[in-house]
Amino acid sequence: MTYEQALQCSQIAPGVVLLSSPTCAPCQAMKPVLARLACDLRFAVTMLDAADHKSVCMELGIRTVPTMLILGQGAVQAKITGAKTEVQLRDIIERHGITQGQLDV
Repeated sequence: MTYEQALQCSQIAPGVVLLSSPTCAPCQAMKPVLARLACDLRFAVTMLDAADHKSVCMELGIRTVPTMLILGQGAVQAKITGAKTEVQLRDIIERHGITQGQLDV
């Protein structure tokens, strides 16, 4: 899924986009954690290589990876930079209204 598709889907249900790099160890550590949270909380997650999506990074002012975008209502609701633990990620995601069963629309 592309960033644009994720943004469009967020009009129906919130989602998360992770911009990362294959050479970034913290990015690689966050990927399975986000995938696990996506299964637990039932939200869509899109993982994009920042180098392959430079226009998105420029448009959103993203200068560092990992950067996580929380999408909802067809817009970026939050931009979180830096590596986070599973507990931190769950807290951030839930604080932005993504809770278990969100995709049961």
